[in-house]
Amino acid sequence: DLIHPNVQVYSYNPVVKGKKNILHCYVDGFHPPEIKITFQKNGVLIEKVETTELTFRLDWTFELLAYIPIVPDGKSNYSCIVVHSSITAPKNVTWGECFAP
Repeated sequence: DLIHPNVQVYSYNPVVKGKKNILHCYVDGFHPPEIKITFQKNGVLIEKVETTELTFRLDWTFELLAYIPIVPDGKSNYSCIVVHSSITAPKNVTWGECFAP
């Protein structure tokens, strides 16, 4: 059976303009395990994306964390794009920079 992935995009640390951070794209609850996760910055593909090991869950679904280093500048748009056989079009989840006061 095909099970749709859930996608969450969030920063590792609270966002501070000009301070290095890590942007996570956490994808879980999907089956089969073949999945492609990419990032874009302002619509341009980011080449170097790190991922954790694919993890098998007790409910027979999978989870995977992809991440990239970022330096928030207050004007860039980041997106996580997920391609999986259970969805007809890539799932594009945009991350909005939220700055700490």
